[in-house]
Amino acid sequence: MADSQAKSRDEAARLLADVLVSKPAEALERLDFEDMSLGRFVKNYAGLPDPVDLDSRSSVREDAVVRELARLLAEDAGAVRVIDACCGLASLPRRIISAIGVQVARIEYVAIERDAACVDMMRTFEEDFKAFGSFRSLLRDVCDLTGVEFPPAHLVVLNNVLHEIPPRHFPQMFASLNGLLCPDRGRICVIDMESLPLDSPEAIAIPWTASEVVDLLKAAGFNPESTTHEKSVRVYQVHFRRAENIDKSAMRAALQAHISRKLDTAIRARRRIEALLGSGSDHFREWVVTTGTVARLADELAAIQ
Repeated sequence: MADSQAKSRDEAARLLADVLVSKPAEALERLDFEDMSLGRFVKNYAGLPDPVDLDSRSSVREDAVVRELARLLAEDAGAVRVIDACCGLASLPRRIISAIGVQVARIEYVAIERDAACVDMMRTFEEDFKAFGSFRSLLRDVCDLTGVEFPPAHLVVLNNVLHEIPPRHFPQMFASLNGLLCPDRGRICVIDMESLPLDSPEAIAIPWTASEVVDLLKAAGFNPESTTHEKSVRVYQVHFRRAENIDKSAMRAALQAHISRKLDTAIRARRRIEALLGSGSDHFREWVVTTGTVARLADELAAIQ
């Protein structure tokens, strides 16, 4: 075990050294800071992402959640409890109301969001959600639900958000969400993009593919099923039931391996872009995003060690 940890530390040190030997200052000297469009791009990229209005994004499949809820409602005549783990502007519960019809009165909905403005908006428009059997908004980070009491949930939804959550929190987060599920019927539904749209990069983002998410979840002890869909970018859906035991250490080890590979790929991409910059090509936006990706991945790899 000690040898394995030492090897991981050595690998992280090698990857970080590769980053440091490049020369970002030279690329920065070539940036045209009078280019206002580039300045706006950098500002938007570096800022926190805006809560997504799902009605305007074809890449996020709310219909997957609607189908899952329809199945749950058909299975049993009782209440169906839903936890929307990162609800944003609450477009998903609005879509559910319009799609489910009168049966929505059987749904008890908890909408969790860390952005206070989003929670304030939901509480201002509480009338919009009165069709639910109950609707509760909660200002909280999904990575820290300690001390919050929930009735056992039939469905926990992570919709278009996994790419924004620091991977260092995945083991504890999924263990916590697993503990919120009904033992017999509870399921978690993860829906996200395998890559971000080219016009919407995010400095905090680490996108995951469906196969990577499945591998991480299997390492933890889940039995996930996945599908992918070609939208404006490829979108995946991963569903899995409650697991009896969660192996957080195994998930952490799988995260180390995947992030190391992602970091190695990002370093190579960054060098290719710097070579293009050296030939006079205008690839500054790609350089900014790739440099941010390298830094993000390196930070997560160090945190997971």
